[in-house]
Amino acid sequence: MKKFSSSFKEIASSPTPLKLHGQPTDQRIGERSYLNPRYETWHMGIAPGGTELVLAHVKNPQQMELSGLRTDDFATIATLQGSPSNQQGMSAGNQAVWLFPYGWAKLLLSSGEESSLCARCLRGRFLTDDLMFLDERNEYEIKTISGTTRARGKLDVEAPKFYRAATTLNLYKLQ
Repeated sequence: MKKFSSSFKEIASSPTPLKLHGQPTDQRIGERSYLNPRYETWHMGIAPGGTELVLAHVKNPQQMELSGLRTDDFATIATLQGSPSNQQGMSAGNQAVWLFPYGWAKLLLSSGEESSLCARCLRGRFLTDDLMFLDERNEYEIKTISGTTRARGKLDVEAPKFYRAATTLNLYKLQ
């Protein structure tokens, strides 16, 4: 992963290696085995305020590591082990991260515990460190991390992907 300035000068970097570099590996689902060339992935989310980011490294079908890093120098703040559950993306906060597996989104707190803030959300996205946008397919809700509803409304279809930008003009690239 590399961080670039607004003039495209490299500011910081951190390794994001792939163990088998895209080579297929055995994976079991139920009673069947098959070769999966995409078992190992990296996902990144910038937390509100732009001073921290979260890297999710799905190492294999049973193992995922979440790392909180400072955006200025990529120094590790904290790491947490978890289960990937077919990770399809995430949204980072400073004290928690939304994980998007196939099915309902999960809010994983920095303590390692799962929160029951939304049982039937497809996606949860941090707007600020305390406010979250919860996508419930045909409706949305904006809640605080403590569970207080601030707004709700209807959606024609689920909300598309959106991302917050860091507070400074820097570019981040996973390689």
